[in-house]
Amino acid sequence: MTMSSPTVLITILNWNDTRKTITCLDSVLRSDYPAFQVLVIDNGSKEDPKIFSRSENPKVIYIHNKRNLGFTGGSNQGIMYAEENGFDYVWLVNNDVTVEFSCLTLLINTVSQDASIGLASPVLYNNPNERNPIYYGGWFNQYDLKRKRAKDIADIQSWMTNEPESICIDGTALLINLALVKKIGYFDNAYFAYDEDIDYSIRSARAGFRNIIVPDAAAYHELRSVKCPKIPPHYYFYIARNEFQLRRKNSIKSSGLLKDYLSWGIRLVIKYINENNQEAATATMDGIWNALFGKKSSFDHRIRLPGFLKRQLTKHPFILLRIYSLLQD
Repeated sequence: MTMSSPTVLITILNWNDTRKTITCLDSVLRSDYPAFQVLVIDNGSKEDPKIFSRSENPKVIYIHNKRNLGFTGGSNQGIMYAEENGFDYVWLVNNDVTVEFSCLTLLINTVSQDASIGLASPVLYNNPNERNPIYYGGWFNQYDLKRKRAKDIADIQSWMTNEPESICIDGTALLINLALVKKIGYFDNAYFAYDEDIDYSIRSARAGFRNIIVPDAAAYHELRSVKCPKIPPHYYFYIARNEFQLRRKNSIKSSGLLKDYLSWGIRLVIKYINENNQEAATATMDGIWNALFGKKSSFDHRIRLPGFLKRQLTKHPFILLRIYSLLQD
């Protein structure tokens, strides 16, 4: 790379997890790419995040938000900063991710050769020691928005070659071409968190850009079940709530949308009840309820499924099975 290398803003969101954010920050600062700056955005943490603002590294900028703007709001803040300051790309790196020192260079070496690439991601591995691949990219059905993940590099390479308009990419370590932002805008804030990256991938593809995985680039993002044995209820809530938003907004299928969504959601609730995960089951039910009657509500101010209904459905899952059966008729 020369002094004319494309410029990259690396954005890291912190929310009550300073320790992981510092580890992530140290990782990206070791990148061998010559033309980057880091923006750390604290998203309304309750803990004191001032350690970032005391950084003497000229590559690090710090912004503190008074409230949590969600992944979408915080990421959009980073994208806007990149636009306003003339960067060519913005790299959104989750604060629980670490990257190999060559990761950004490999990403830029690939995307800078093709202006049609809108989004790019490295392969994600569980950790640097075991280095088991956990994410090669994904594919979505243009008609009904069903998705699947690539099992290996051959899968994603085949999809990128034969169905480039159907590639979706997680936001875990997402490189965004600012030319794409000029065309399609920012993340949809209605999602707040989860599925906004799938929505953005679909919008990118439908705007004529390509979404790609760069096979040689590596980042590390430990499996959720390992790093977080007790998954917080807001995860289940947003996954359930946002799935309806994603399908309603992007599905080409014109009929049966609500029935398909409810079938999908009921299967999830039954699965969690069978696993004796009542917290996941009730949070999922709340997410479905909010999708139907209050889609813009936050987790802290959500419209809850009435308690008597929740109790009946969790105690008597045969009711859910009966509803599911009726939906299939």
